[in-house]
Amino acid sequence: GARALGMGGAFTGLADDATAVFYNPAGISAFEDNQIHASHASLSFDRNFNYVAMAFPVKKGETAWGLSYTRFSVDGIPETRVVNGTNTPITDAAGNVQIFSLFDDIEDNFVVSYAWKATEKMRVRANARLLHAELFRQEANGQGLDLSMLYQVNKDLRLGFSARDLASGIRWNFSQHRDIVPFTLTAGASLRGWKDAI
Repeated sequence: GARALGMGGAFTGLADDATAVFYNPAGISAFEDNQIHASHASLSFDRNFNYVAMAFPVKKGETAWGLSYTRFSVDGIPETRVVNGTNTPITDAAGNVQIFSLFDDIEDNFVVSYAWKATEKMRVRANARLLHAELFRQEANGQGLDLSMLYQVNKDLRLGFSARDLASGIRWNFSQHRDIVPFTLTAGASLRGWKDAI
């Protein structure tokens, strides 16, 4: 989201809009109404990033479900080949490198979140994620788990912790190889006291 990016991604300790499903879904348990967020970014080297997140309070201010979908892709990659036993690319009659097909590099991430108010000051959440990747003629699938919490120290100060990709990984269909998704731990704090001084 533009707001979180404008803060340099320092949103773990705030997490008070629909992008909380990514930064710290414990925050969605405080929502009073449904929220949705969608974004698209065209990046360098023909990369595309698409994201949509939704949060649905079950009991307003107490519990909520969250859903999100992320797609990172590079579309239209040319397939070229080399002459057997060499590093020389196959060319056409005009001497141009021959393109045999176009393929995509795709990474999909589906997340279901559940967040609840554990105590008067602490909110927690758990994420279950499904991972999918496609590259040329190969596919990979996997799963992961995230945990996070928000702690309201007082009316102005809030602390946040998020652990992403606990034991996450994907296994490719052509072998028993499993790619491990790196574990990420973030912590943050938000302070709201300045409003009273303006």
